Amino acid sequence: MLHLQSSQEYLALIQEAAQANQPLIIKWTGSRCGPCRVIQPIFESLSKAKPKQFYAVCSIDNPNFTDLMQNLQISAVPTFIRIEGPDEVARFSGADSRRLYSLINGDANSDA
Repeated sequence: MLHLQSSQEYLALIQEAAQANQPLIIKWTGSRCGPCRVIQPIFESLSKAKPKQFYAVCSIDNPNFTDLMQNLQISAVPTFIRIEGPDEVARFSGADSRRLYSLINGDANSDA
C-alpha cells in the first residue's frame, strides 16, 4: 500500500495501474478523522487478501492535494475510489466495511 505525497504521484500511479491492467483502490483520509482510523485495519486486511490490485492512501491534510481534491470533489473522508484503466468506476464515502469489500471486489455501484 502506497502513501502518496503529491498529485503527480497520484497521476503516475493511475498510469502504472492502467499499464499493468490492474484496478487501483484509493483511500482519501484525514488525520483527525475517527471513521478513517476505524476502517484502516479493514482496508489493510482486504488489500492483503487481493494483492493483484494497486492500493494507495492520500491524506486531505497534505497541501499538495488541494487542487486534486477539488477536481475529484472529495468532500468527506474516508472516501474510497476504484479506478480501472484511466477511469473512476466506483466511489463511496464512509467507514462501511461491506461497501469497501464490494468496491475492492469490483462489484460496487458507483456513486460518481
